[in-house]
Amino acid sequence: MATKTIAFEGGEGSGKGTIIYLLSKYLKDKGNNVIVTREPGGTEIGEQIREVILNAKNKGMTGLAEALLFAASRTQLLSEIIQPELDKNESGYIILDRYVYSSYVYQGIVRGLGLEKVKRINDMATDEWHPEIVIYLDLEPEIGLSRIEQNNREKNRIDEEGLKFHKAIREGYLKIAKERTNFRTINANQSIEDVLKDVIKVIEE
Repeated sequence: MATKTIAFEGGEGSGKGTIIYLLSKYLKDKGNNVIVTREPGGTEIGEQIREVILNAKNKGMTGLAEALLFAASRTQLLSEIIQPELDKNESGYIILDRYVYSSYVYQGIVRGLGLEKVKRINDMATDEWHPEIVIYLDLEPEIGLSRIEQNNREKNRIDEEGLKFHKAIREGYLKIAKERTNFRTINANQSIEDVLKDVIKVIEE
């Protein structure tokens, strides 16, 4: 079995981080080699870019600047971690916490740059590489933002966007999910245990 690639997508507070942690533990307990990446970030350069993107002080950042910064972090991640791991051609899993689909939705659809422009930027950054499966954790934004409040997580620049923005994010993801054959949509408004069961079912199929 060659390396399997799985990306997770979702709005703020959808539980991606928790599910990724639990899934990686489940796969490792079964003896699999598992690598987890995150966006933006995942490399030394990517983490520096992450600080700029998410800094709450950078409210004046344009949608295009945001898209280019995400793409820059992404190409570094592919070059340093993902592609070298794939080149080994060994069995295991690479789990991506976000990928190009976030940019399609956040900057292409919601920020208004246009889907085609953002696809062009990311096609160049990624050499058009896509993971085998994308798991979209679907959740009403009111619930997701409420979770962030309850967890006392420090809010970043994107968390602080208004409810209208986050509703548009969900609509954008649902649109992308219908168009792409590698997407699997899972109801994230369940217990963590049930979401994890649904995720494992998708992967094992």
